[in-house]
This record gives sequence, C-alpha cells and structure tokens, in this order.
Amino acid sequence: MSVFRSFFDHPDFRQRVGVALLIIFIFRFGAHIPLAFVDIQRIGSLFEAGSALGFLNIVSGGGLSRFSVLSLGILPFINASIIMQLLVLSFPTLKTIQDEGESGRKQIAQYTRYLAVALSVIQSIVLVLGLGGLVAKPSVGMFDYVLAVISLVAGSSLVMWLGELLTERGFGNGSSILIFCGILSALPADFRSIYILLSAGTSVLNVLFFFLLLGGLLLGIVISQEAIRRVGTTFVRRVSGAQSSVSKSHSYIPFKLINSGIMPIIFASAALQLPTLVAQIHPRFVSLVAPLSNPDGFYHGVLLILLIFFFSYFYNAVTFNPTELATNLNRQACIVANVRPGADTVRYLDRVIGYLTLIGALILSAVSVIPSVAKWASGVSVVGLGGTSLLIVVGVALEMVRHVKTYLVSNSY
Repeated sequence: MSVFRSFFDHPDFRQRVGVALLIIFIFRFGAHIPLAFVDIQRIGSLFEAGSALGFLNIVSGGGLSRFSVLSLGILPFINASIIMQLLVLSFPTLKTIQDEGESGRKQIAQYTRYLAVALSVIQSIVLVLGLGGLVAKPSVGMFDYVLAVISLVAGSSLVMWLGELLTERGFGNGSSILIFCGILSALPADFRSIYILLSAGTSVLNVLFFFLLLGGLLLGIVISQEAIRRVGTTFVRRVSGAQSSVSKSHSYIPFKLINSGIMPIIFASAALQLPTLVAQIHPRFVSLVAPLSNPDGFYHGVLLILLIFFFSYFYNAVTFNPTELATNLNRQACIVANVRPGADTVRYLDRVIGYLTLIGALILSAVSVIPSVAKWASGVSVVGLGGTSLLIVVGVALEMVRHVKTYLVSNSY
C-alpha cells in the first residue's frame, strides 16, 4: 500500500513510473510491426512456444514470431556483454580501463554498445537469409532484404537504448525488465492453450498437478533468491583518551545464495539458441543441431546445465574479488570472525563464494529442468512457460521491488 500511496505523494515517482510505462509500451508496440517483406500468413507455427526458437521469441517480446522490426530484441546486447566480459578477463588493457572507476565502466559500456550493434548486423543477416525465404512475400527483391537488415539493426539499437532508459529510471536492470515484459506477454497464449487442452478432454487433475509443481518451483525460486549467507565480522577501534582502550563492534557481510541472480540462466539460454539460429542458413546444419532443438529434450537439458555452471562461475569470477574485499576490510580495521587477516581471509572468502556458487548453480540447473519434467509427468506440454522464464520473472520482480523500496526510503527524508 505504501507504494501506491507514494505514487500519489511523490510527483517524481509518478513521472518515473509514467516514463517506464511509455518505454514498455513502445517496446510492445514495436514487437507488432512486421518487416516490409514478410507475409504474415506464411509464418504459421514456426515460432510456437516450446520450439527451438522459443527462447529467442521470448527475449524479443514476441517480436520474432511476427518477424517484427524488434525481432532481435535485447539478444545482441546480451551476447555483446558476454563477449566483452571475456575480453576484459583476457586483455589487461581492458581490465585497466574497467578498474578506473565510473569513467572506466562507462567506456567499457560504450564498447559493449558498439559490439552489440556489430553483432546485430551479423544476426540480422543470418535471420533474413536463414528464415526470410520461409516467410517472404512473392517477388521480393534484394532491396527488400537489405531494408529488412537495416530495420532489424535499427530495432535492436532502439531496444538497447530503451533498456538503458529503464535502468536510469531506477527500477533495476532495463534489459531484464524488457525480457520480463516479453515473458508476461506470452501468458495469455499459454492459458488459451490450456483451455483448448481441457476442451479436448485432458484431465483437470493433470493440469492441476502441473500447476502444483510449478507453484512449488515458484516458492523455491523466491526462497533461493532471498536467501543470504552471513559472514560475521568485527570492527576494532582504538579509543584515545585519559586511558586508551579498544572498542569492538560486530556485524556481518551478506552474501546472496545466488549472487549472480538470473544472468547465468539468461546467458546460457541465449548461447544455446545461437547454433539453432545459425543452422537456418543451410539445411545440413539443421541435422547437426537437431539433438539440441527440443527445449525439453535430454541433450538440450544437459548442455543447458553445463552452460549454467560455466556462466555462474564466470559471473562470480568477474564481479567478486576476494583479495580486494580482504584489503578493504583490513583498511577499515575489520576482521572476519575466527579468521586471521591477510591471506587467510582471502582464502576463506574465496572458499565461501565458491561454495555459494556451486549451490547457486545447482539450484539454477534444477529450476531449468524441473518444468520439462513437470510437462512430461503431467502431459501438459503446450505451455511455453519454463524454468528459465519463471526464474527471470521472479528475479526481475524482486529486483524491481527492492529498487522501488530503496527509492521511496531515500526520498522520505
């Protein structure tokens, strides 16, 4: 209720919400504008939920299934972020730039934007050449395909800009919010599919069992997203006076159970769909990636789990530096409880984050495969909502709530 009260009490908050809704409206509106050369009638079931390109369609907010100008969505920016982080780890020059503080991070962000535009050009060409012929109108010329590539690149750049505007509004990561909106936009179609399934004679108990499993998974996701590991610390202060004494105060460092949040599962799902997109260029590539084309298949699940583990450890290696944290604690006269300062603290913190990364990767892996098991056990396979989608929805929703609460608290004084 306090959020709704603040909406009317704070003009700045109303303005932020209004701008955010306008950005989302533009994103959703653009997802319904098809490219000029596309024959809507020929698209058919090419991008049905659960198909090989299902996740790409979710990322684009449903734009890919309509071959809209926003078909690529935020995918080029996600891929550029992955590549740029790898480059920062590989090249000391980029690492030095990133460590320069706010100016360095802005420069790396600018490089990421340039790379995202370059990737959008490549992916646009692949999309138009690979799938364009399947949905093109009769007598389409080369100019139409060139115009389609330009439109897709412009649309991808627009989505990247909209995501940054959302981030500036203070509601969390703008790219994640756009993906969040794309997932929610697919829910009406899922409920319609369930209604058709029930009308065809599917048992109500099977549908209830499916939703019961998803409900338990949803509860587990919320608990794991909010869980933290508290590492006890002690601040030592020397008090000067007639008689010098030592003052101690106790606190803790909170480490999230899933420190990387939803990013590993987004990166893993996006990376897993790239071979499928590239395979559309030539039919022989389709047979090579066929074992990975079924999102509910065994090979797809195994590779997804491996990628989740990789990106979980990679993300934490990029964002967490135990040596730097131990140095900062030492400067503040703070010691970790029952651990000697210096090298012992570094090893202890590294061990803690490694343990949490392992547990987080296991949880993310379970979340990614449980919906497929639920579909198999209940027979309700028409729902496109999977573990990846659920995790993104919960993670983004919790992040937005935290950012809104932080903003309201900071503006109440």
